[in-house]
Amino acid sequence: MSLFGSPLWRQKLHLEGEEVVGPDGEVYDVASAILQLPWRSSLPGSGMPPHQYVVLGQCDALAANVLMCVIRESPGAFNAYFRGYQYPMRYVEIDGWRYWRTALHRTHMLNRCTLDSVEPPRRVDQGAGPKQWEGPPWAPNGSPWPPGYVELDPGRWVYRAELDPRRGFLCAGCGRRYWLSAPERPCPRCGVIP
Repeated sequence: MSLFGSPLWRQKLHLEGEEVVGPDGEVYDVASAILQLPWRSSLPGSGMPPHQYVVLGQCDALAANVLMCVIRESPGAFNAYFRGYQYPMRYVEIDGWRYWRTALHRTHMLNRCTLDSVEPPRRVDQGAGPKQWEGPPWAPNGSPWPPGYVELDPGRWVYRAELDPRRGFLCAGCGRRYWLSAPERPCPRCGVIP
């Protein structure tokens, strides 16, 4: 299945005032669209702030399209730099949540975090630009690179899953392998804490 080949992904939605409107004039409720999305909590650790995400192509296409329209077109949306990222992302804040879109290894996602869960991104309309950063761009400045990352060239780090000791942790309770993102993370199947 082609993610953006379906009619719902091609549907041209636009913002009229506070409402998302389809090409046929149908109005879509943003709050309802947000509630329809299957938000998953990110795994803690490695300096990544707490947030939730939904993978595009694994959710209701129309609901995702409604939220993407708001991120793209809302007059309250803004471009900003988060921590050490060298390119700005587009954000919108709705009812105590900050929303943005990302892509990683051809996986497209919508993300959200509460406004008080992490420092706000630096807004382009307030003069922000990229800054020098030590460590992973998602982590606080000066943080070490997490396990599994290797430096290929000075300042150029890449992830190698086969070098990550957290990958494939064997549960002593049920024998299932899982991702041990934090030393105290219980097995998702049986609940045994390592």
